[in-house]
Amino acid sequence: MWKGQALDGKERYMWKGQALDGKGCCTWKGWVVAMKGMVLLFHFLEKDRKNKLIRALLPLRVRIKEIAKEDYLQPVGYLSGNKEIPPVGTKYEGEGLEGELLLMAGLSSPQVDMVLKAIRKSGAGPIPYKAVLTPSNQSWDVLKLFQEIKAEHEAMGS
Repeated sequence: MWKGQALDGKERYMWKGQALDGKGCCTWKGWVVAMKGMVLLFHFLEKDRKNKLIRALLPLRVRIKEIAKEDYLQPVGYLSGNKEIPPVGTKYEGEGLEGELLLMAGLSSPQVDMVLKAIRKSGAGPIPYKAVLTPSNQSWDVLKLFQEIKAEHEAMGS
């Protein structure tokens, strides 16, 4: 057993990759770190691809939440668990997104890097539309977030 500092700055007692305080953890550059964030998945219709992605994220102990199409009008901050952002009362009944979208919430920059590395190694193939939850976009609904990410992706010429 040893005492180590996690990325969130808290000291934790660790043993064989597990935090003894009951929090999930994983390794990053030799450190054992606790991940509290969440990855939200939108419009992942291909089951095999989605399962590869989920299997790649499970060792990181990050929460994974698949969002149903009917929730696309909800603010993404609400969907990620921010209790300060209220839900909307209407359900989305339109078409699905034009592509898959992955949203990372509550992760530090090194943790985002770990998630992206796991995605690349997963064998699930490229996911062009990825975003990080920010104070600027947390009030957007899924449709607006997707439009913004798609426009940025096209502007970069990818």
